[in-house]
Amino acid sequence: MRRRTAGVSVLMGLMFVPGVWSADCETGWREHWSQNEESYVRTVLLPGLEDRPDYQELARTLDAALNTQPATEIKLRDLVASPESDIASAAVALLARYPSEQNKAFLRQLASADARVPVRNAALGALLRLSTPDIGALLVQALGSSDEELRAGASFLLRRTRDPQYGAALLNYAQGSEDRWQVFEWVGCLGDPPGATAVRDGLLALARDSGRPQEARLAAALGLEEMGQGALVKDVLDRERADQTHQTLVAVRASIVRAARMRGQPVRNGADAVDLFHAARISRKIDEWGRDLRIGVTAKSDVVVTSDGPDRLPDTVDDLSSEESLSTWLWRRSHP
Repeated sequence: MRRRTAGVSVLMGLMFVPGVWSADCETGWREHWSQNEESYVRTVLLPGLEDRPDYQELARTLDAALNTQPATEIKLRDLVASPESDIASAAVALLARYPSEQNKAFLRQLASADARVPVRNAALGALLRLSTPDIGALLVQALGSSDEELRAGASFLLRRTRDPQYGAALLNYAQGSEDRWQVFEWVGCLGDPPGATAVRDGLLALARDSGRPQEARLAAALGLEEMGQGALVKDVLDRERADQTHQTLVAVRASIVRAARMRGQPVRNGADAVDLFHAARISRKIDEWGRDLRIGVTAKSDVVVTSDGPDRLPDTVDDLSSEESLSTWLWRRSHP
């Protein structure tokens, strides 16, 4: 399912991951983070510093850090003292490439006591990338901070630990404000410790709460799906998949009609519609349940695009169609 994204700020030190606020729980994030970190430094940070008199020295230091040259670790620590937050935070983040115990101690000090929130977030991110044993405890401590930016950064990073002992803490943070609804899904990356059900039960109650916004209920349902408990909230997940599938149906139909108009080709039957479907080079050819879209033509020669719907069976009551609005489908499905 295509993820929605939350309207929260991107934090310095976390911004090296495109779509940083997406809520999946992928395991290859360290490699992606390093790759995108390099792209950020070379294409965003350094070009913005070209007018500085010390640009050449900064560029050499950052380039050496990206190549993990040993002597650069000390120079990066010196850059952390920079009054410019973007330079200091980038230097802290790059220290994740140096796993020395001295470096880890330096990062712990920054994460716990530095007055600059972006620097603290970057230090926490670096310690996570270095897999320091106490990173979970440091992140939970940051969740209790009075600074919302620091708490938001900690919540993003905490999911990367994949440690279920922190699931309840992250859920408690997420429930502290209506603006943190996407964190419900991140909670699912942690789940419950063996034998416990507090996180599962909490997310289930949130997903079932009809008084909450749909996006909050969906985030909780996606969290349960991450935990392997998606069957408990199939109706909520199917509602979102139906919404996204209906958007696809409407877009595909529009592309077929546009292709017919550009080619001056009449659409007399299903074969004509399918031919135009391929001619339009439409990239999305399946619905959100992984089923192929069905292309056809009505008796009035109108193109219609159909999905088998949640039951994955053709010609049943829950089929979705480009001819029918989503609200009509929802009403019809609830009134068989």
